[in-house]
Amino acid sequence: MKRLEELPEHATPSRDCPKCKGHGLLTQTLGFHAGVTLCDCIHPSPCPRCGGSGHILALMEGVERVGRCKCQILPDRARLFNFAKLPARYAEATLESYEARDEATRAAKDAAEQWVHDYAAGNTKRGLLLHGEVGRGKTHLLVGVARRLTLEHNKRVRFVEFTLLLSELMEGFERGDGRKTVLAPLRDVEILAIDEIGKGRCTEFELAVLDELITQRYNTAKVILATSNYAPGNATGEKTPNLALHGRTYAPSASAAAKNADPGFFDRGLRVPTLVDRVGDRVYSRLLEMVGLVAVEGGDRRQLLHQQQNQQSQPQSPTPAAPHEPPPTPPTPSSPGPPSPAAARPSSPPCA
Repeated sequence: MKRLEELPEHATPSRDCPKCKGHGLLTQTLGFHAGVTLCDCIHPSPCPRCGGSGHILALMEGVERVGRCKCQILPDRARLFNFAKLPARYAEATLESYEARDEATRAAKDAAEQWVHDYAAGNTKRGLLLHGEVGRGKTHLLVGVARRLTLEHNKRVRFVEFTLLLSELMEGFERGDGRKTVLAPLRDVEILAIDEIGKGRCTEFELAVLDELITQRYNTAKVILATSNYAPGNATGEKTPNLALHGRTYAPSASAAAKNADPGFFDRGLRVPTLVDRVGDRVYSRLLEMVGLVAVEGGDRRQLLHQQQNQQSQPQSPTPAAPHEPPPTPPTPSSPGPPSPAAARPSSPPCA
């Protein structure tokens, strides 16, 4: 039996591959979700180190050992990425591709990158909550974090958009699955990424689902990553209003600028809800203990992209031609008139 250092090299992707750029993985969409697959540039095939089995048997310090071959690193990472079920729209989203347009967005991007580094190094057990108004790129950052965790740090992540989770629960009930059965994968996964926490109508069912999920992960010290369109706020002890029953008692679309410009905003009994208003004091208190808060500010990226696309699609106005200048009019010959006295007078002879 050969020693470990005597085994041949494992199969690797081609560094010059134009499709995968030497990474060995290709991004694709799998229905509603993003996915990755192995590039066909990985060679030789089968792997000369393990013969394609994925496992090796070798001597290490004189003892027979069985282990996974290094050729399985990329397949393992592909499985982790596909398990995460990231949204198809963000299949290409990375932390590197998040465009930091100003100091505020740069700070949010830096915070996300620093969290990944700290978590991978074992320096933190807390999660991250990205909050800000719509269109600020929170989901892009969340997907970028999940992508790096799976493809670079071999972490098991599951992404879920909260309202879609509610739909999955209802479908599970129709199949005869209980709530615990549907929530089990989200309860047990190492890192759970919840997009748009606080979204919905705040029905008793929605709040009960969120409370159960957060409480289970809180009690087992599991990590939560999340985004929210609502600012954190302060616990008040007030019951979260059920918008499905009592109507819309808030004005969530009103921005801070609009409130400041409208002195009667609060007089009319309207206020922008905060996250604690949406999820309740109990869930909010536990979230604060489980995550660090990162504000994602700046302009609406979707509006900016829409404006740029409109500008690019508008036909360019033709450059106006210089006005035609008629050729210069030749001088009109003078009409012969009576000879001037000088012309009629005979010239005097030169002086002698």
